Amino acid sequence: MKTLDRYVVRTFLTSVFLAFVAFMLLRIMIDMFVNFDEYAEAGEFGKVLQAIGGYYGYQFFAYLLQLGGFIIVFAAVVTIWWMNHTNELTAILASGRSLHRVVMPIILLAILLQVVLVIDQEVIVPRIAHKLVIDRDEFANLFAEEDDEAPKGAQFAVNLLCDGDRTAWYSRRFEERTAILHQPVYMIRHRKQLYLLGVGLARGVAHATDEESYGQSGWLLENATLFRMDRRLDYNVKPNTDRVHANVSGERILQEAINVAIDAGHTPPREGTYDEVNSPPMVRDASYDMEIQADKLAFAPQEPTPDRTYRLINPKFSFFVDSQGDGRRLLGTFVADEATWVDLGTGKRKYWDLTNGKLFYPTDLSPEELFMQQSGQWVTYMSSAQLGAFLQSGKATNPREVELTRYIRIADPINNIIRLLLGLPFILSRERNLKASVLMCLLTVLVFFGFVYFCRFLGLPPFWGAFLPILLFGPISLAMLDSVKT
Repeated sequence: MKTLDRYVVRTFLTSVFLAFVAFMLLRIMIDMFVNFDEYAEAGEFGKVLQAIGGYYGYQFFAYLLQLGGFIIVFAAVVTIWWMNHTNELTAILASGRSLHRVVMPIILLAILLQVVLVIDQEVIVPRIAHKLVIDRDEFANLFAEEDDEAPKGAQFAVNLLCDGDRTAWYSRRFEERTAILHQPVYMIRHRKQLYLLGVGLARGVAHATDEESYGQSGWLLENATLFRMDRRLDYNVKPNTDRVHANVSGERILQEAINVAIDAGHTPPREGTYDEVNSPPMVRDASYDMEIQADKLAFAPQEPTPDRTYRLINPKFSFFVDSQGDGRRLLGTFVADEATWVDLGTGKRKYWDLTNGKLFYPTDLSPEELFMQQSGQWVTYMSSAQLGAFLQSGKATNPREVELTRYIRIADPINNIIRLLLGLPFILSRERNLKASVLMCLLTVLVFFGFVYFCRFLGLPPFWGAFLPILLFGPISLAMLDSVKT
């Protein structure tokens, strides 16, 4: 690297550092003083400082994305302006060197700094996104005193968020720290029609389940009732976490187990010599479009009598619906520690009485995703790979916005370089005074900045909304730089 290159690089990096410190501090100080009352909820002074430091420690990486492109352009303009102000550019021209030779190290460094911003966007921000979406007052509550009555962690309403199966979820309140939904409702919709509606109402709470508990991840609803609103079939008595009405009795399940053993070539135990059956077969109750499974069927006494009791250990009562064009869909599965068969006699409804019953619904809408989607900016905190997976999952309520965001990830680094190329020719020009040059540079950059956001909010297709400014201003910026008299 030649002496001139080292000098330009050193001057430019110094300008970048000073601009970075100045704009970051200004951004943080303005935000902090405007919202200081929210940090005060943390309690004593030491915890207020912890809350401020913790919040802006994470927000620093988001602010870097917001200000990084502007800082690079500003530092480059200041570098060239200073060299012009001190007549260093005149000396360089007198030595027979082109001004393009001075600008080239700045452009190459600007490209390298854009790589840093891309790493921040694609690697760092997605990993801390769950911290970036926390409001200031909620962040302050994380540092509140132990005896403080302020709630710990973020809390917010879930307003009809969709999972991968287009099932819509609603809840009055979601608690981030405990991963609990309060009074949740999930609505199963037909992919082409809306007449099918499966709803789980919980008067209590819903907990995220361990993925290993039922073979898949999902939610467990306590004190829940399952509604099916379908002209072809409605539950006259709604199944709930206390009892599930059925026409399949314990006696029938026992007989099915005996039949399976006979069909398999085994000799079933003689009545009166056993009182439980391990892994009884799945039995379907066509009246309710329900499947019954259990780890064990227990009964007493061993001899069949009119008052014989039947109990299912770890039962599962799965309700389905056959919808046109959508296949067979699960509405929900009632699980329990035990289920006891209750037959009140002729003309009375028969049901399974559940012990510690819950309603399980499998879904890919995890607590982490619920927490992310509550923020209006959560899409901007996702990596490009996450945005692509989110689009493919079908959960995006506004696919155009998500696709536009993906294209913007590619367009923004290029836009920053174009801003630089648009602004530098005015500072390099010796045909007007420096003040006029800086003013023209500022106006040109602002026009381009405004045009970029005009295209994004104009409603154009995502590709054109992101890349139209590049296609129009990219050639103009190169032509302007090449036209500089050197």
